[in-house]
Amino acid sequence: MSIPGAAKVVGSKWAYDHRHWFTKVKFVSAVSKLIDSMYRIKRVSSEILRQKMKDSAVVVSDTEAKRDIMSLLVRARKADLDKDKGVYAMSDRAMMDQVVCNITVLSSTLVSAFRQLTFLGAGHETTATGLSWVQLSGQVRIQCTNTVNQTLWLLANDQESQSRLRQELAPVFDNNPRPAYRNLKDLQWLDCVIMESLRLLPPVPLTLRETTKDDYVDGILVPKGTLLTIPIRIVNTWKVIWGEDAEEFNPKRWVNLPKDYHPVFSMLSFLAGPHACIGKTMAIIEMKAVLA
Repeated sequence: MSIPGAAKVVGSKWAYDHRHWFTKVKFVSAVSKLIDSMYRIKRVSSEILRQKMKDSAVVVSDTEAKRDIMSLLVRARKADLDKDKGVYAMSDRAMMDQVVCNITVLSSTLVSAFRQLTFLGAGHETTATGLSWVQLSGQVRIQCTNTVNQTLWLLANDQESQSRLRQELAPVFDNNPRPAYRNLKDLQWLDCVIMESLRLLPPVPLTLRETTKDDYVDGILVPKGTLLTIPIRIVNTWKVIWGEDAEEFNPKRWVNLPKDYHPVFSMLSFLAGPHACIGKTMAIIEMKAVLA
């Protein structure tokens, strides 16, 4: 059972200021402790976030950087914004919700718990699938095991791109057999190969969304409860944006992106907006590390 709006009320400053009211009614007296606990948790998490943002302003080596989830999220957001100011980035509230179980009442408690698991577990299967195309005896077989194999299959059919990638990686590994995060992040051709692989063969080719209210799209009524298909791969290979070779593996396109390319909506492998994949940066660097 879920009470509409209860989670928002319980988590508000107003509820904290008037929490003593709940102690006067026996069957909801425990809510007072819940409200007090939530307020304290949010206050502590806000202070933690403030400190992590302060820490992120100081450049340190990867071995010295803190590795707790909040620090990782702050650094990932900063890296995305440094690369493109127009890209969607998690809000402070969203980051706190991912790290601190934003306890709510009844069914909302489960939702908050699953938010915690989103960051820790959601990327495992999709990253695995994305690297999983293997070519055996001239046949293409899909093996949902790891994302790098998908890119390896594409590179196996593009010797020029494969050679260029080897030339970029060789001096890096000659200098350090275990390159740091920043070394991998700055490799332009490796980034081109990974992004092109994710564009052409997204681990999740389509997804669904359900409308929460009646609305109009281009003058057409879309009733509440309508299931909408988001055709990720179709958008990723739309010739209007990507050109006539949209269905071909061509990492060079990422060096000189099409004029109509939009950094958020032209490639939906990680979706976009408030429900975009929060582990995008982490997933890409994992792919780079394994592929390299």
